[in-house]
Amino acid sequence: MSDKKNEPAPAPTVTSSKSKYLQEYNNTQKISCQALESARKKLLAIYETLTPEETRAWELGEVYADIVRGLVWGCEE
Repeated sequence: MSDKKNEPAPAPTVTSSKSKYLQEYNNTQKISCQALESARKKLLAIYETLTPEETRAWELGEVYADIVRGLVWGCEE
């Protein structure tokens, strides 16, 4: 017989669960960044084909979006 004791495996620690959370968060963030980059490329391709009138409408939409974001986030000047 061996003199080694049969010890139970150590219980999960805060560090291991935090590490798992960070790994999952990083994976999710990477996927999100890839999706955003893909969408950005598609939007740029569309933007490059717009007529001057469509470009003006697009830019007005961007200004409107900035205003809405400011209202939602409570930004005031």
